[in-house]
Amino acid sequence: MKQFAWMTKMLAVNSNLRELNVAEMHPTVFTSALVEDCIEKGVAKELGGARYNIGAVSILGTVDVGNSLAAIKKLVFDDKKITMDQLIEAIDSNFEGFEAIRSMCLAAPKFGNDDDYVDGEVGWVTRMVTEEITKCKTPYGGRKFPVLVPMSSYVPAGLRVGALPSGRLAGEPLSDGVSPTQGSDVKGPTAILKSVGKLNNAAVSLGQTLNLRLDPAVFEKTDGFRKLADLIRTFVDRKVDHVQINVVSTDVLRAAQREPENHRDLVVKVAGYNARFAELHRALQDSIIARTEHSL
Repeated sequence: MKQFAWMTKMLAVNSNLRELNVAEMHPTVFTSALVEDCIEKGVAKELGGARYNIGAVSILGTVDVGNSLAAIKKLVFDDKKITMDQLIEAIDSNFEGFEAIRSMCLAAPKFGNDDDYVDGEVGWVTRMVTEEITKCKTPYGGRKFPVLVPMSSYVPAGLRVGALPSGRLAGEPLSDGVSPTQGSDVKGPTAILKSVGKLNNAAVSLGQTLNLRLDPAVFEKTDGFRKLADLIRTFVDRKVDHVQINVVSTDVLRAAQREPENHRDLVVKVAGYNARFAELHRALQDSIIARTEHSL
């Protein structure tokens, strides 16, 4: 908590300095004229003329951290299957030569399966993050708010993160928003929504991303659309902030990788935006393919 508080403060200071430098050099006169109070004050919005001033701090990895804390709690403290020193050694080695420990880490509870054991850890991380971020101020006295919409950054960000107690290997993509980590959601889409519904979603006030991928075969059945409507009803009832759904099979995605010229019109949802699949970087394509293909 102390480390995160320090890092958040440094991020906020750095962001404010950049914002002030840009504001001094490039105030936006026209758009400021469309923002409340800027004309009355004679001050551009970048310099504090706007009636409302808020800032954003982008966060990434809350699910990965929660999964890792749950694995440590279960394997080291509750079940006492391994020691903390053994786990650290395995992580430092990227689990090479420690395959048995990695298997235990992967088998530990994972977010997205409606399991309070791990959902509570992700919830704690999310609360800590939002509380620290909202302590930070903008250059003009407004408050900063958290946003968990990683776009495509969850892939390159993962390249800079080592192995984790969750069993994730070094360099692998991080969780895209509040989505379960790749392949760890094994109880179906309703369980995912129930897990995400346990978080303080309203506090992540600038939004967060949840991705789901559905098997197109769902809609070949007469009750497919009704089941989707029921899923959306659950999404609303659980007060989840956001969900974006890809309805595309793994076979089609792999075919689009092999023959992009034949799938130029295939559009997918990444993590906060839509894009033509064939134009995405290969690592980003692989991360979308790795998402669990759910039935209903």
